[in-house]
Order: sequence, then structure tokens, then C-alpha cells
Amino acid sequence: MQLNNPALTAIAAQSPNSVWATGSGYRESIGGPDVVLHFNGRSWRRVAMRIDILGNPARGQLIPDGAGGLWAPIPFSPASSTMLHYRGHLRSVKLPIPAGMALDVVAVATVPAGQAIAVGGAWPANGPIGGYTRAVILTHAR
Repeated sequence: MQLNNPALTAIAAQSPNSVWATGSGYRESIGGPDVVLHFNGRSWRRVAMRIDILGNPARGQLIPDGAGGLWAPIPFSPASSTMLHYRGHLRSVKLPIPAGMALDVVAVATVPAGQAIAVGGAWPANGPIGGYTRAVILTHAR
């Protein structure tokens, strides 16, 4: 029997008629399935779902990408060094990190003019977690 604990993980309101949310089935050990929901002012509907992405969207982290889509970081998990991106479909996007490093994005924020900032930590992928952590700031502009 597979253990899970489904929950909504983040919400972002762009207007009373456009509210986005992410959710996860939180399957034991592997996470997911991950979903994107949209509220149009009258009702909610699921607009995307993926069952093959390892990890779960971070709680409270969901930002617009400036082009009609959304970004959600995946916290430390087998899918570290990636973020979820939604624009018509949900996909995992690899973040730009040096070879041999692991990256954990812990917070994201939008910046005016379609930009985003993400912060977290990086360490040698084959070393102890936190043993050689470096602070990381990533920026993205569309």
C-alpha cells in the first residue's frame, strides 16, 4: 500500500478572477503527483498534472513568470536543482549549476518587469549536506 498525504502547497492570486494553486499527492519517498489549479472567479479546475516529477513543490512558493506561466521551486529532494514551470503544461526545469554541485532553492520572488529571483544553497553533490554550503542567488529575466 502506498502512503500519501495530499495537500495544496502554494497559492498566488493575480486578481479576484485569476487565482493559481499548486498541490501534491505527497506519495511516500517519491512525491507527487503534482497539480496546478486555476480559479476563474466562479470555480476551480485542474489545468495540469504530472506524475513523473520527483519531489514536491515548496509550500508557499508560487510566482508568475511574467509571460502567463508560473514557477514553483522543488525543495531538497531527489529532484533538487530543478524548479517546476507551468505554461500550458507542467514540466521540471533544470537550474544552471556547476557540474558536481547540488542546489536547493528555498525561496523565490517576482521582480517588476518580468524578472524573478531565487535564493538557496549549493554544496558538492558527493559531499555531506551542509558540509560546504554556499549561498546562491539566481536571477531570471524573460
